[in-house]
Amino acid sequence: MMAELNWVLQENRNHIKMLSDDYPRYFHKMLSNFGFPLNRHPGVKRVLDWDQIEQKSCFFFDFEHCEKNIAERLSKALTHQECSFIVELGYDNPIVEVSKECFVEKWHDFAAANGWTGYVAISSDGKVVIEFTDDHEYLLLSNIEI
Repeated sequence: MMAELNWVLQENRNHIKMLSDDYPRYFHKMLSNFGFPLNRHPGVKRVLDWDQIEQKSCFFFDFEHCEKNIAERLSKALTHQECSFIVELGYDNPIVEVSKECFVEKWHDFAAANGWTGYVAISSDGKVVIEFTDDHEYLLLSNIEI
């Protein structure tokens, strides 16, 4: 499996549960089952169609000291979430489940793990979705305030 080559997965293998290596089909089906609209606009490098998600938070995430700043913001925003997060790392990587704490602490590593091509994380209960975009805007988009 390609996951054995991914440094983030190797470093965190004791904190990660592999769910599937069928990306994007498995992950897109899960997003749809939770009611999140998939992007169907050609040329837009985003997994979700954020125009169809009413409640959203959006900001630039690639700034100096972003690792700590965004980890703190995620921690505060997710305080009352008691579930794990399912993270897709793109093609040639498995879809994994991690604790909320691991996701908050390692959000930046997950972004780097797939060569900065963007990724999506969704809470295991389907209430929270977060996308780090794969485009020139470097946006963190979420359906909760972060």
